[in-house]
Amino acid sequence: MKRIHQVLASLLFLSAASALPAAAPPELVNYQGVLRSAAGSPLDGTYDMVFRFTAVPTGGTLLLTDYHTGPDAVVVQNGLFTALLGGGTLAPGTESSLADVFANHSPVYVEVQVGAETLAQRRVQRIAGRRAV
Repeated sequence: MKRIHQVLASLLFLSAASALPAAAPPELVNYQGVLRSAAGSPLDGTYDMVFRFTAVPTGGTLLLTDYHTGPDAVVVQNGLFTALLGGGTLAPGTESSLADVFANHSPVYVEVQVGAETLAQRRVQRIAGRRAV
């Protein structure tokens, strides 16, 4: 299988922001990105993705894992994908929900695994009035 690369910085924005108080962390977060082959071609298909949340850029304690696999796998079209974080199958680490992750930790780093490949760099995500990097 072609090696997969994430070439676009992750973007986060609040889903259903109007239903949440300004300072309340979200239960669900829309995560968008681009997947390309090692040759730079945009990928198409349905991919199992796993999102792991930590409080540090390398190592550290696992806060939460969100599985988007099997019937919940992520559809990629022309390289573009969107995954609703907090909407997959959650496996608690030290936190039991995405809202708890963002309420109790800042910054939060997300590590993305596509199929069997973990993308090399964790991305810092800031919520509740903070910008995504």
